[in-house]
Amino acid sequence: MAGKINIVNVSGGVDSTTCYLLALEQGIPFRAVFADTGNEHEYTLEYINDLARRTGGPVVQSVRADFRQKIAVRRAGLEQMRDSGEYLRNWTAEAVERVLTHLQPTGIPFLDLCALKGRFPGNRTKFCTIELKLVPIRWQVTGPAIAEAYANGQLPADVWHWVGIRRDESEDRSDAEELERESMGNMIYRPLVDWPKSACFALLKRHNIHPNPLYKLGCGRVGCMLCVNATKDEVCEASKRFPHHISRIREWEQHVRLCSKRGASTFFPATKIPGFSDTRADIDSVVEWSKTGHGGMQYDMLRQLDEVPVCSSLYGLCE
Repeated sequence: MAGKINIVNVSGGVDSTTCYLLALEQGIPFRAVFADTGNEHEYTLEYINDLARRTGGPVVQSVRADFRQKIAVRRAGLEQMRDSGEYLRNWTAEAVERVLTHLQPTGIPFLDLCALKGRFPGNRTKFCTIELKLVPIRWQVTGPAIAEAYANGQLPADVWHWVGIRRDESEDRSDAEELERESMGNMIYRPLVDWPKSACFALLKRHNIHPNPLYKLGCGRVGCMLCVNATKDEVCEASKRFPHHISRIREWEQHVRLCSKRGASTFFPATKIPGFSDTRADIDSVVEWSKTGHGGMQYDMLRQLDEVPVCSSLYGLCE
């Protein structure tokens, strides 16, 4: 007997929560999964952990990537270079020793991945989504779900991954298809491709489900805190509301620098600050730039104020 396995990918944002509620509305049996990158805000973790209780839906399974084995392989290669004295790909003896000293698993998926690569993800190198979300979900959720179906005498016709992607989010997603088969044979289902953001908030309201509180605290999107694609306004808001997350990124920058070949790496690309073309775009520099007005040449008095409104929403949620 063949059956379809539905897996709803939950991030804590309004789009993925809408997918979760749509599956509930349609009475479709589904599993819910959250890929914990180790770079989420505590509000997001609380929101996801409480979603089942508030909706009556399935508990969200949390998965995490583990880079211990890859780090061990990386270290073995560096040790071989050190012991042989043959330094490849512009490595130096000093760089090898530095990386071997600091490249150790921390248990934080995002940080371990960046330390392993010696850099943070960027616009053209979005390795974070694949390594921190798609791969662990495939191995820890999709595979076991198929194995369970076989064990119960069922032959799954398809595995459908529900993802909250909308075409009006960005240029990269403007041509997203509602349904397509990915390389491993699973179906990617995007039920919200034609939805405006307002429709997602309206559906949550209809179910009496409040959106993630971060939407009322200056966040345009919910996911990593911060995301490497965070806007100037989001950086400014986060620096005032969540300084502990800025401090964490500062510590991560230092760790990844020590684990990189060149000894230089920043959370945001150097081009984040207009006119910069070197490695000075560290988190503190970006925060200072976020306090300037248009053009980044002069400080904006309002942006410099430490006080922030109780509610600051890009979607009119404070009304």
